[in-house]
Amino acid sequence: MPLAEIKQYIESYKKGESTISERRNMMLQHKKKVEAEMAQTYLHLERINYKLALCDTLESGLNNKQIKI
Repeated sequence: MPLAEIKQYIESYKKGESTISERRNMMLQHKKKVEAEMAQTYLHLERINYKLALCDTLESGLNNKQIKI
């Protein structure tokens, strides 16, 4: 959460219970952003794992060829 939003949240908190809905909405928006970032990060992780598996497969094939020679 950007610093400006944190400050806004704190100011709302200081105003008391009358701002609960506002704070809840702020948290919901933050949650959506974090979930989107996590989904993107997971996609990147899947791509990295795929490339690592490909490297392992290719490396294994090279090692097997070297042994056969």
